Amino acid sequence: SPKKPLMILGPSGSGKSLCAELLAKEAGLELVSFGCDDFSADSVMAASSQRSLSSRSKLIVIDELEGFRSFRDLVAVVKQCRQPLMLLSSDEYSQRLSSLKRLAVNVRLLRPRSDAVFAFLKKVCDSESFSYEESALRTVSFSCAGDVRSALIDLETLAPEITLSSLESAGYRSSSENMFSIL
Repeated sequence: SPKKPLMILGPSGSGKSLCAELLAKEAGLELVSFGCDDFSADSVMAASSQRSLSSRSKLIVIDELEGFRSFRDLVAVVKQCRQPLMLLSSDEYSQRLSSLKRLAVNVRLLRPRSDAVFAFLKKVCDSESFSYEESALRTVSFSCAGDVRSALIDLETLAPEITLSSLESAGYRSSSENMFSIL
């Protein structure tokens, strides 16, 4: 019998898709991804039953669960899929996901703290030979509110020279707090 799917829950930019890519690579699986816009039970089951050209097994990833109107077909896929299955959602508190959560092993990703984002951005700048002011990197690290993807987009926009001056001319990313981080 197939194992339970892995459901990764976490805010945007926390690394859910990256986890899927790394898991597939590490396990030697072909990654086949579906979002709410291109999902159909038939297409997922067809992908699940076909071997890849290299005869590898597949990791089936279904992303953007929060965008699904109904989970009936998705629950059927979870119960019938014979390939490893990963479900991704940024809405971990949705009551709508409860039926899927019961069928899966759930992993919650947290937003990284700004000091961890800063250390990561510094490594990226060093490896890409970008010049930077530490104060500018700290500002980007703080203003991204733990969304690493948005911090990387900001870095790419400012590169190859990341300074407070270039940050000010590009405009600050507005960061917002959610009720859970305030409490």
